[in-house]
Amino acid sequence: MKTWKRTSAGLMAFAMLLTACPAITANAENETEMKFGALTYELDEDGLIAITGFDKSVTEVVIPAEIDGKPVIMIDDSVFENCTELTSVTITEGVMSIGSGAFANCTGLTEITIPGSVFGIGGSAFADCTGLKTVKLEEGVQILEDNAFMGCTSLAEIDFPDTLITVASDAFSDTPLLESQTGTIRYISDWLIDCEETATDFTIKDGTRGIAACAFENCENLVEISIPDSVYSVCDDAFLNTPLYDTQEGVIYADNWVIGYDETVPVDLREGTRGIVEGVFMFTDVSELKLPESLRTIGMTCFAFTPLETLTLPADVKILGPMPFALCTVLEEVTIGSGVENIPIMAFMGCAVKTVHISKSVKQISFAAFMECPNLTDIYYDGTEAEWNAIKKEAFNTALDGAVIHFADVAEPTCSLGDLDADGSVNATDAAMLLCAAAASGAGGDSGLNEMQIAAADLNSDNTYDALDAAIILQYAAYAGAGGKDSIEDFVNSL
Repeated sequence: MKTWKRTSAGLMAFAMLLTACPAITANAENETEMKFGALTYELDEDGLIAITGFDKSVTEVVIPAEIDGKPVIMIDDSVFENCTELTSVTITEGVMSIGSGAFANCTGLTEITIPGSVFGIGGSAFADCTGLKTVKLEEGVQILEDNAFMGCTSLAEIDFPDTLITVASDAFSDTPLLESQTGTIRYISDWLIDCEETATDFTIKDGTRGIAACAFENCENLVEISIPDSVYSVCDDAFLNTPLYDTQEGVIYADNWVIGYDETVPVDLREGTRGIVEGVFMFTDVSELKLPESLRTIGMTCFAFTPLETLTLPADVKILGPMPFALCTVLEEVTIGSGVENIPIMAFMGCAVKTVHISKSVKQISFAAFMECPNLTDIYYDGTEAEWNAIKKEAFNTALDGAVIHFADVAEPTCSLGDLDADGSVNATDAAMLLCAAAASGAGGDSGLNEMQIAAADLNSDNTYDALDAAIILQYAAYAGAGGKDSIEDFVNSL
């Protein structure tokens, strides 16, 4: 059996997150350590804060979203580790990352809520919190790293949000969530977490939404598998060291998901492909790529560090994991399809992108999605300026400010005779609009009407619009209000 090397896409994602934000990289020259209550924090030159220390005698703590108006971005590694007297932690919406071992062995904690602003939970972040019974992950949480809740021997309740993209290896090992299950395949919430290596039945239950990292690793009998359409995320190395890799070359599939690539042949993704596992093409020499129309999911760091030159996302692509195209340093043109609602964290960070086509389906451009994209000059947006302004644009996307935004041509409403406001009826509102326009025009000002409205205002066909035309509108409105059935055109002709 071939032995495949792990890509550790999740670890790479966290490393890239740390690199992207100056506030969460330790640099003594640029950061100042300060105190806020029981918390110690570092403020970097950009005004961003990382929590770096804690008075371990305190039993309750609130991690604020801001300190003195500066945003708190991260809880650093091991900040609360071994704080066994800590019984209550509140993490405020706005914090983006929880570092490795941040709350490890906080045995007094019984419950924790992770707000949706938290991008990821680091390795062993809550490991050995033996009193922890309930974990609430709010919508927005995307990554659970290795051993995140390992050894939480009281943990009996957790629900995964729909936004969850990655559940890493052993995130819940030695917890009742897994230990209480007797089948060969074990689940938490609607995710498949692991499978016994000696299993012979690999049926995935309906409604499963994700498959955790290394879930089927070393399953020696796994020669084929059916992945339900309900699955939207398959994590890295989910099928590592299984016979699936022995019978295929080039692009390696598990059912309709791409799980590996051995670079022996050019990339050819077959129609019917539903997803690409995280990190599959990372660091490969893929420069040209046609994504099939059937594609729905592109995993985290999937094409990061590749020489892709252009990219078009098909309309069915709805799920993009974090950093899918980060540091593609020759990628110049991108088209984002109509299925994407969120351009994820660091999606195109460090790319050479010059032109981006963005669908009006996009509702959010996440943290640093276009960070370090100095060549970005043009954005073609297929919606209106108002719709563009309504998109939530998170921090570190200043490249957007320097680009020219090209909005879609918006057709003017069609005005029929007498219906100046194009609302489908001829009434007193149209008459009032006409009179105001006539008055403004008569005083030498701008009527405010476009050519179509001017034509609609001339009901008596005398090449002008005035009180006589307004009177006809009012007559017709009264006629129609009394049950008259003639169109406005027939009514005018009858006068």
